Amino acid sequence: MIILYDTNNQPMYPLEVDPDSYVITHKASGLDLLSFDLPVNHEHLPHLGEEIRVEAEGNLYVIKSLDDSGDGVSVDCELDLDAWKTEIRKTFTTESGEGDTKTDTPITLAQVLEQITPTGWSCSTSGLNSSQTASFKLENVTNYDILSKAMKEYDDVGYRFDTKVTAGGKDKTLSVFSTNNKEPSAVYVTDELNLESLKFSGDSTDLVTRLYAYGKDGLTMAGASGGSDGQTYGLEYVEDTSYTKQIICGVMKDTSIEDANELKAAAEKKLKELAYPKRSYQCSVVDLAKLNPEYSFLTFQMYQVVTLIDRTRNTTVNHQVVEYKEYPLKPEKNVVTLSTTAPRIETSIGNIQNSIQEQQDYTNNELQNAIQHATDLITGVDGGVIKIRFQNGKPAELLILQKDSDDWTNTPMWRWNVQGLGYSDKGIEGPFETAITNDGYINAQRIFAGSLSASQITGGILKSTDGSLQFDLGSSQLTVPGLMVTSPNESTISFNGGGGKYITFNSDSGDEVFIYFNSGGTSSRIGNYGRGTEGCIYIEPGMAGQTMQPGKIIFRGINSTPTSNADANVEIYGSLNVNGVNITRAVQALVEIQAQQRNLTSEQQAKLSAITEELEQAERKRSQQEYPES
Repeated sequence: MIILYDTNNQPMYPLEVDPDSYVITHKASGLDLLSFDLPVNHEHLPHLGEEIRVEAEGNLYVIKSLDDSGDGVSVDCELDLDAWKTEIRKTFTTESGEGDTKTDTPITLAQVLEQITPTGWSCSTSGLNSSQTASFKLENVTNYDILSKAMKEYDDVGYRFDTKVTAGGKDKTLSVFSTNNKEPSAVYVTDELNLESLKFSGDSTDLVTRLYAYGKDGLTMAGASGGSDGQTYGLEYVEDTSYTKQIICGVMKDTSIEDANELKAAAEKKLKELAYPKRSYQCSVVDLAKLNPEYSFLTFQMYQVVTLIDRTRNTTVNHQVVEYKEYPLKPEKNVVTLSTTAPRIETSIGNIQNSIQEQQDYTNNELQNAIQHATDLITGVDGGVIKIRFQNGKPAELLILQKDSDDWTNTPMWRWNVQGLGYSDKGIEGPFETAITNDGYINAQRIFAGSLSASQITGGILKSTDGSLQFDLGSSQLTVPGLMVTSPNESTISFNGGGGKYITFNSDSGDEVFIYFNSGGTSSRIGNYGRGTEGCIYIEPGMAGQTMQPGKIIFRGINSTPTSNADANVEIYGSLNVNGVNITRAVQALVEIQAQQRNLTSEQQAKLSAITEELEQAERKRSQQEYPES
C-alpha cells in the first residue's frame, strides 16, 4: 500500500497504483529508491508534487521527479533524509589543538555518527564490528555531506535507513553493520525452484596475484612484523594464489603511508579485491518467501551471502546480494543482483544522485556538439607529461604539461593545487583564463550545460542558440523576431517608478503597425497603415469571423463595468470629421445645422440665433481664459 501525504506532512490519500510499475530498489548505500505509475485520470493526481511525502512498505519517501507522458504519470522518490540537511556546519574535523600543537586524531565510524545524527533519529551500530578509523577536515557541510564522506572512508560497511516514525513513537533509525561476513546463509537460488533468468558477467582484466606496495619516500613492507622468523616480514610484496597459481604482479603506491605495518595491511586489503575475477550475477527470481510462508527460509536481504546453483556452468558459488529490486505487488518480478564483492558506496551514491537526471533527454544540438568536441579532444590526446611539485618535501601541486620541458614558464599546462585548477598556454605563472578556484569562481570562455540554475546572472548579452533572440543587459535592449508572452493566469505588464514611460512600435519600411485586442471572439485594433505623409491613428473594432463585422468605439470612465458606464470627458483639439463633415467647434457645428434648416419659422429662427449668440460668447470667454495672450 502506498499512502500519499498532504502538504502538512499528514497521511491522507491511499494510492492504487499499477502493480507492474510499483518497485523499491534496495541499494548498497542504503539510499533506497521508490518508483510507481499513476493513470492520468487518478482521483488523487492533483495532490502529487515535488517534495510531497509518500509512505511505502514502512518507509517515508520524498517525491523528486514527475514525468507526465500523456498516458500516465511516472513518479520517482528518494528516502526522506531532509533532517540530515537542515543545518550547515562551518567545520567538521578530527584535528584538535592550536598552531604547532595541532594534532589529528582519526576516529571510528561510530564516533562520526554520534556527532552528526540529527534530532528525531537514532543510530544503531550494534552490527558494526570494525575498528577502522579515518580523518576528516570538511568545511561548510551538512550532516548528510559528512555521512556521505563517511560512506567513502569506511570500507565493508552497510547502511539501512528506517525513515518512518512508528505508532509507538520509535525514532527514525540509521543502522550500520559490517558486510565482510562471507559465511553463506541457508538461502539458495536455482532454476529448479526460484530462478527465472540469469545474467552473468565476469572480468579478470585487473587480476593481480602478487602485489608490491610502496609508501612515503620509497617505504616497503619488508620491515613489517609477521615474518616466518618472528622478526620482520622481509618481503616487498604480498601474494594470493587461491584463484590461480599464475604469478601476476602489480604495484600499489600510497605516499601518505609512513609505517611498514600499515603499508602491509593496506596491501593485503587491496589484494583481496585484485586476486579474484570480478564476477556478478543478475537474477530474476520468484520471491517464494513473499508468495508462500513455507518458503520463509528463502527470504532475501541486502549483503546476505546467497548460494547460486548455476547448472549451465556446473558451478555452485556464494555471492553477496548487492542490489535487490522488490515489486511489492508482483513479487514474481523481483530482481536480485549478486556479486563477488560489494560495490563501493561512493559509486552507489553517485548513481543515486544521477538516477533521476539520467531520465532527462538532452536534445540540445549545441550541447551535444560541445560534448562531442570535448570527447574528441580528450580521447584524441597524443602526448602530455604529468609533473608533481613538492614543497617542504611534500607533494604540493600537480602539473599536466603539453610537452616534456624543464622550462615551465613557456609550456602550456594545467596547474592543480589546493587553491584551484586552471589552464594557461603561457606557462606556470599564467594568466589562467580557464580556471576553477576554491572560492567558488569559474572562469571560462564558454560554458555548455543541459540545465543552468542560478540565484543571479550578471553578463553582457543573452541570446538564443540561433542568435535570433538577444537581450543586451548592458543597453537594456531586447531583440526578437517575434515575441509572444503566454501566461495561464491574469497578467499585467507595468512600468513603475519615476520618469517618462514609452512603448514604441517602429516600421522603417512604412508598413502598417497595429496593436490587436482579442477576447471572447471579438477583435479590435489600434494602429497606423503607414501610408502617405499624414499621421493617422486608426481605431477599428469588430467581430472576428470570415469577415469583420462593424463594432462600436465607446469612450467610458475608468470605473465602468461590462453592464454600467461611468462618465468620461472627451476633448478634441483640432478638427473632428464625422461622416465627411468637419467639425472644429461646437458653434461651427450649430452653424452647419442652421444652414441646413431651411423650413424654420421666424420664431424658431430667432430662438436659434439667440442660442448661437450665447454659444459664441461662451466660446470667446473660454478661449480668453485658455489663451489670454491671444
